[in-house]
Amino acid sequence: MKVLFNDSRWVSDIVSNPGISFPEAVRPEPKSLFSLVLRNCKINFSIPEYIGNWSKLKYLDLSFNNLSGSVPETFQRLNKLFLTNNMLSGLPNWTNNSKTNVYPTADLSYNNFNVTCENLTCLGLQNVNIHPTRLFIDEMQKKKCGRRHNSLFINSGGEEVDDGKNHYHNDTSLSSFNLSPSEDWAYSYAGDYLWANVNASTLVRNLTCEITNSKANIDNNFRLAPVSLTYYGLCLRKGKYIVTLHFAEALYSKSEDYSTSGKRVFDVYIQGRKEMKDVNIKEIPGKEHEERRLQFKVKINDGSLEVKFFWAGKGSLYNPPGLNGPLISAVSITRVPRKLHGWEIALIAVGCILFLLLLLAFMWRMGWIGDRELRETKVKIGERTFTLKQIIDATKKFSAELGRGRSGIVYRAQLPDLTVAVKKLFAHSNAVDEIATEVYVKKAKELKHDNIVKLLYIYSRRHLHLLIYEFMEVGSLGQVLFGTNSTVRIDWPKRFIICKGIAKGLKYLHERKPQIIHRNIKANNILLDASCNPKISDFGLAKLYEEEDPHVAVRAAGGGGGDLSYMSPEYAIRRTMTAKADVYSFGILLLEIVSGRNNAEYREKEETAVLLDTAANLRARGTLGDLVDSRMGQNYDGNQTNIVLNLAMMCTEQSPSLRPTMSQVVAVLEGEKTLKDISEEIAPSISPA
Repeated sequence: MKVLFNDSRWVSDIVSNPGISFPEAVRPEPKSLFSLVLRNCKINFSIPEYIGNWSKLKYLDLSFNNLSGSVPETFQRLNKLFLTNNMLSGLPNWTNNSKTNVYPTADLSYNNFNVTCENLTCLGLQNVNIHPTRLFIDEMQKKKCGRRHNSLFINSGGEEVDDGKNHYHNDTSLSSFNLSPSEDWAYSYAGDYLWANVNASTLVRNLTCEITNSKANIDNNFRLAPVSLTYYGLCLRKGKYIVTLHFAEALYSKSEDYSTSGKRVFDVYIQGRKEMKDVNIKEIPGKEHEERRLQFKVKINDGSLEVKFFWAGKGSLYNPPGLNGPLISAVSITRVPRKLHGWEIALIAVGCILFLLLLLAFMWRMGWIGDRELRETKVKIGERTFTLKQIIDATKKFSAELGRGRSGIVYRAQLPDLTVAVKKLFAHSNAVDEIATEVYVKKAKELKHDNIVKLLYIYSRRHLHLLIYEFMEVGSLGQVLFGTNSTVRIDWPKRFIICKGIAKGLKYLHERKPQIIHRNIKANNILLDASCNPKISDFGLAKLYEEEDPHVAVRAAGGGGGDLSYMSPEYAIRRTMTAKADVYSFGILLLEIVSGRNNAEYREKEETAVLLDTAANLRARGTLGDLVDSRMGQNYDGNQTNIVLNLAMMCTEQSPSLRPTMSQVVAVLEGEKTLKDISEEIAPSISPA
């Protein structure tokens, strides 16, 4: 572009120029020159001081050249100064004096100044823009990224918005340079309009009536720049990308103001290379009143992308006046998936197949798939019927855990107006083999007693083995006695009822045909309902006892067989199992109920290591009553506690023959017999020495 007026000289974008420099002096001095534009003319070397001394010169634009050295001090007297995009390294003294009152409105950005300004008031001077410098741009493009991206979407001149799956960033800043809050993109613009007197807000527009297609939310707004507009994409992954530029000519489009005759022409640079020359938005293929697009392929190696729009002095200057320069509505940057080699595809396919097989196996094992049988299996509870899948869903897919034991985990299942307990057995548990037998199923469902937890349903298929019980609100006796359930307090009357209830439940098991030996009587296997009535649970170790030999040797489930702290001597040493083993465990339980202490609890400073030894010592001294739980204070029946403690000592005799039967125990607790009565009943059964 070349424009000559009596008071102006405007020359720009002389692309054929091999490179020139300013002369040492100009004779004669141009005394009437008001404005001088020598933009993008390949001018090299330094700027002479004499230009600033021209008396009438107020407007100077030497941007987009290769000028080096310092900014002349004489330029302080100008009104407007544009030295953008050169190689200048020295600042004049007036930029270092915040008290200076006379200085030009200046754009000195994109040079080699060694400053770190973060806004337009760099060095304390208003309207002097030094940021960004080339050094800052280089550091910004080489920044260390915590996370790299495969795409970037910028809504130029518009608010943050979602368009399908693409999230477009807000781009409404009025600064000549802006780094996004996420620091993964930035923009800068430079230049000045030759004719129009505009401010920064002119550069960001939203015209809602221009574009009518489905993407109007990103194409009705735009960002405009006088000469140059550059977007920087940061923290992008290495690879090939598609850069899509969205345009909508919203200014040269209104027939009523003759703006349709306006012509906007600019060049597009990507990564410093001119990709398109003399772009006219109106000539980009597309329908009227719809967006126009340009797409470019680009390869990114260092994580950054630079897209630049540059006005080379072409197109309309006067009609409509002044609003020339590049215009853009949105920028989309998306990564192109890398093409895989044949061996990579084969390896991924094999990996996917293996992963799917493992996932299907896991989901099958967890019961997440293949649940047709679960949907069809009906479980009747009282008068109501549920599917097994409804019950499993009520456990929150086996996550609402109540407790766990040797053979499995117990979950709470909250059904509509009903709660049940679901025990999911471990696949390796011997209890799985036990519940799979017809004998177990038949006998377990026959167990009906007020002090036995009611088994509602048994399910055992493939890798899923469930026992569904009635729900016990308070939880286990162990939780209440030993402090893990501190919200429930049991006084002596309740403790005595618990003692009798457990005894009645064991009597029922021992006297039925066939006899059942529980083998794992302990506080944690006694559950309490809302009224603290006890019920015996966990028959994972129980055996149906039908052999003629009363001293049958059996192997406990899992190779262990019950809690050692409750285990009778004959079972612990010889694995000899009779009903008297349950009596021994019950005796330990009685001591725990009265004392509130755990038999397995080790107390270092006491004479004895376990509760049973402590009771034996106190009994020898005649002070067995000292074992009563101090938390009850004096609110207990001394006669009852004395009976229960002495009964416990009888139940824990070393010799099974000296222990009472559960029938005799119940008789004592019900007051039908005394301790002396059952002692005399036991004594004749002892053979002479």
